[in-house]
Amino acid sequence: MFGKEFPLPIGFLSKFLFIMMIPSFYVFTSLGDFFQSLSSSFLFTSLGYSPYVHIEQYSIFRTLGILFRNIILGLIITFPGFIYNYKIVQIPLKKSYWKMGFGVCIALVANTVGVVYFILPIFISRIHLHISEYYSVSMQLAIFPVLVMAAFIILPLIQRQAVSIASPFEIHDQNMREIMLLSELKIKREMRVAIILWVVICFVPSFVGLAYYIWRAYYFVGLFYIFTLNTDVYFDFIAVSIYGAIANLADIQITALSSVGNFYFVREIYRYLRKEVTRKRLMLVGLMATLYPLIIRMVFPSMFYYYYNVVIPLPFVFLAGLLVVKLHRPIIGLTDRIWREDEPRYWWDEEKKKEEEGVSTTPGTPYRYREDIVKVPLYYIIISRIKNLRKRNKD
Repeated sequence: MFGKEFPLPIGFLSKFLFIMMIPSFYVFTSLGDFFQSLSSSFLFTSLGYSPYVHIEQYSIFRTLGILFRNIILGLIITFPGFIYNYKIVQIPLKKSYWKMGFGVCIALVANTVGVVYFILPIFISRIHLHISEYYSVSMQLAIFPVLVMAAFIILPLIQRQAVSIASPFEIHDQNMREIMLLSELKIKREMRVAIILWVVICFVPSFVGLAYYIWRAYYFVGLFYIFTLNTDVYFDFIAVSIYGAIANLADIQITALSSVGNFYFVREIYRYLRKEVTRKRLMLVGLMATLYPLIIRMVFPSMFYYYYNVVIPLPFVFLAGLLVVKLHRPIIGLTDRIWREDEPRYWWDEEKKKEEEGVSTTPGTPYRYREDIVKVPLYYIIISRIKNLRKRNKD
């Protein structure tokens, strides 16, 4: 999924370090709070801004030890995501990997529970002096797996769909990595569009939850990110506060249930681009996916009561899906023309042939006739390229 520029291990590690440095929350009440919240990533846990960290002066060795601890914990939690990413680029493109992605999400949660209860105590003593640090790291460990799901499970699945619509169906028995090495296909464009769709489905709000009578707050809820607009009149010094946070493992029980319709809509987008469903069906599914959070709120009112009194759907995923359809460029079935090897011929042979066809010409430059042109399907050329690449790698 990283193309031919980056080997798989380097690509995985760069993505791992990127999500390690993503802040777990943002505070927009003041400029100072905002800059402090930028250090709230999992990598800087116990070093950056956190209301739970025990305040003390760390030496350079203590600081390096904390960074090492956080990286080790992050690698252990991300390990199922590494395996899934490796497998998804190695299997044939025609095979479905959605169910395995769901299974890896469950494995991530179980892995995180094991890390909190069995591995974290190895790094942090549970004595009274360090209990706040243990609590802080535990809270971050409830958030970090959500970023792993987004970057190592959902993103590869969407990019896999993008590769499937940018390549002929006849070569889908090849794996994703081999197909992405083919320069004849315009895969990079579809991959960039897929990243836009991924950002929208994971981090852009899909509905607004109003909890005015309970918390006097407005929640803009996405799959993995929640913005809160708080208008609490009981505190005069903060009339309005804006707070953004990555959803933790408890939150995604609600956000994932509300996003089921969006995932189905994404599936239908790529089915439509492969000519498997009609445009009317795509629009209907998109409309139902937009209204899905409201439908869930009406069907399960008790589940949402203590969270949101009113649910207002937002159509951002639907609009992003239409953008993907708009930016898609169909594959041309028959393209390249290959010339047969030129046979030596004299000018009088050319003249005689022209006279037989009733076309007047003069001796001059060689002329290629239409029957000398061979049209071949594009996937023949691509399959030949794949075989040559495999042979070259074996040699």
